[in-house]
Amino acid sequence: MRCKQKPSRLLRVAGWALMVVWFAFPALVWGQLRVVTYNTAGGPRADTGTVLQGIGNEARQGFSKPIDVLALQEQTSSASTTQAIVDVLNGIYGPGTYARATLDVQTSGGGRPGLIYNTQSVQLMSQSAVGSVSIAANARQTARYQLRPTGYSSTSDFYLYVSHYKAGQNFDDGVRRGVEAASNRANADALPTGTHVIYGGDFNIYNSTETMWSTLTNPGAGPGQGFDPVNRVGGWHDNSSFRDVHTQSPTTTTRYSGQITGGIDDRFDWQMVNSELLDQEGLAIINGSYHAFGNNGTHTLNGALDTASNTALPLSLLTAIANASDHLPVVADYQLPARMLVQQTAVPNQVLVGTPVSLLVTVQNSAPVVHALGADELDYAGTVTGDLTGSIGGLAMPLATGNIHAVNLQTGSAGARSGQIEVQATSEGAATADFADTVTYSVWDHAKPSWNAVADVTGLSVDFGFAEYVSSEPTVSAAIHNRIATAGYTAALDIDAVQFTNGAGFLTNATTLSNLLAGSSASFDLTMRTDLYGRLSSQLILAVSDQNLPGETQNLPMTLDLSGLVALSGDATLDGVVGGSDFAALQVHYGTQNAIWEDGDFNSDGQVNGADFAILQLGYGATIHGSVGQSVPEPHAGLLATGVFASLLFIAHRNRRSG
Repeated sequence: MRCKQKPSRLLRVAGWALMVVWFAFPALVWGQLRVVTYNTAGGPRADTGTVLQGIGNEARQGFSKPIDVLALQEQTSSASTTQAIVDVLNGIYGPGTYARATLDVQTSGGGRPGLIYNTQSVQLMSQSAVGSVSIAANARQTARYQLRPTGYSSTSDFYLYVSHYKAGQNFDDGVRRGVEAASNRANADALPTGTHVIYGGDFNIYNSTETMWSTLTNPGAGPGQGFDPVNRVGGWHDNSSFRDVHTQSPTTTTRYSGQITGGIDDRFDWQMVNSELLDQEGLAIINGSYHAFGNNGTHTLNGALDTASNTALPLSLLTAIANASDHLPVVADYQLPARMLVQQTAVPNQVLVGTPVSLLVTVQNSAPVVHALGADELDYAGTVTGDLTGSIGGLAMPLATGNIHAVNLQTGSAGARSGQIEVQATSEGAATADFADTVTYSVWDHAKPSWNAVADVTGLSVDFGFAEYVSSEPTVSAAIHNRIATAGYTAALDIDAVQFTNGAGFLTNATTLSNLLAGSSASFDLTMRTDLYGRLSSQLILAVSDQNLPGETQNLPMTLDLSGLVALSGDATLDGVVGGSDFAALQVHYGTQNAIWEDGDFNSDGQVNGADFAILQLGYGATIHGSVGQSVPEPHAGLLATGVFASLLFIAHRNRRSG
């Protein structure tokens, strides 16, 4: 009786979350790996492509996807029958989608194992023969393939042992199966602890009392102990209680030459896994996914697969399975390890002292899946050091929104700052498991605006004094300084607005500006208008702020209080006429100390005296309107007036002294 192997289809990693467009194929779910083992009994045959595409179309727990790894048995050679099956798959899914291993092991009969893998989801890392063919044992070699999900590291590698054990129920057949199993087990136990192992193929085993079974399943010194993923252990041959896991033979009538018939009654085809693939951590078999394709236990024991009683698949697909081989494929889906994606918001190069600034670190499980069952959860922890504070750690499920962690920047004092963010994935086999970034920034003191280069002066008074009406406009210069608070780390200064209040007697060429560097100044002119009359006052306000940095202080006022006097010389009353009322004011205040213009202090020396009288005399009769109805005195009259005025001042001054 020829042993048929299930197509052990290794990890079909949808590595980079690529939503690959397959040719004429229904909606696919990428992420987990669909591994198949299949004894094709040579081939391919007319219905082989229908079976392989049917496996890819089948939804199990929300997953449907093309085969990622197809382990084959009873191959003539990798270049002939295996390549022919590659061609079938590429005819369905597109050129270059599938490739094959090239290893042809030695065999004492029954064909060779082979391997086909999806190039978009799995990488073939190595291939080697296990065991030897001896005359005494007449054993068959096993092909060992090291595979890696695309986009993952060696921690996610798995080893697939593809075997076609000796068929038959006599003592010698059992011995040969035991020898082959011992070679496989010794090879697997020599692998490092933590290695993922799948034993796949046509085991040709009848019950769990065989040496071959105990050899693979007994505890040992390495990672090679095998387990039945569905824990259906016992005597499988012709036992209706194991009907749903039977894999040979799907027909009672010959569909092609050499086909084994007799109906379904044995569990020959297997995917046996080690404990690393059962722990639901990292790369692991998905519970409930393991099954014999086309078998849900509704067929008749020892009957054909393609009967009306079988509800596992459409009848036409069941018939294709029966036509293609004398074995059923065994299919199992495997979850991918988590993939850590860490993203963080940008950090400002400069921030002002005391400004609360945080960067957000988002940690996401970016495993390339469309269904959450397709990948492991992501466990992670992080550290924040240096001038950063915060905590990072948690759990992230596939397809979930990333977890956001706030990391605070220390801004208490000015200077250069740096810190480190590190995040490590602790989930088994996680891809991109380490993230590290150094964050650099600088903290700057606020700008220090001042009207003085060496002291903090935010308000200043500017007195233009006296200017003759409609004379040249007096101009003074002023400067705003940005004083240094911390050398090398003082923000630049912006002038955001320039405006006058309380009148329009003054002009300036001061304008807005940006980024006045610390230690520098900006000068401008102030002008008093002389086309206005009387005492003028106004306030110039400069609204200033820090340069545009996080935490900037805005619109701090810098003020200049401006004052001045525009008049005709001698016009104490500021009525626009120099006349008797002005003389009266001067007469009353003659000799006064700390005097002002309105007292008659026309030369601004703080006292009213003869010098002021001379100014009044010189301007007497002037008016801002031209003539005030008086003729300009003749020289003799002027002299007379001078004498009269002097006499009056003398009398007034004497009276005040004697009074």
